[in-house]
Amino acid sequence: MKRFTQTKEVLAKANRCDERRFTDIEDSELGTNHAVVGYFLAKRWHFSGVLAEAVLHHHDYAILGRPDGTSDTVRALIGLGVLAEHIARLQGAGGGDEEWDKAAPAVCAYFNLSLGAVDDLIEDILDSMD
Repeated sequence: MKRFTQTKEVLAKANRCDERRFTDIEDSELGTNHAVVGYFLAKRWHFSGVLAEAVLHHHDYAILGRPDGTSDTVRALIGLGVLAEHIARLQGAGGGDEEWDKAAPAVCAYFNLSLGAVDDLIEDILDSMD
């Protein structure tokens, strides 16, 4: 991380920005982003191509509504990742829930769920964990 000394500031800026994708801000400030780094790690560690592609696109929520060029499995993994992060944030893990605010419309549309249905699903999941 010595090469990217301003990483914390860039991540904070990306978290605050509603108009641009998280990774677009990283790209403009750092010349790369964590999704690309994660993609290359996944490839290097011989993860499946589907999983590596999901890592690469995990902040591209528009992809959930574009079935052309991306497999349904990749889109499902992205949506599940967003939901899992949202649940973790609701349980106090990490900071705010800015990414859910950006992703919720696309995730709900992909899974054909309303925001209320997502809330019910989360409640059911949390109840089953007690």
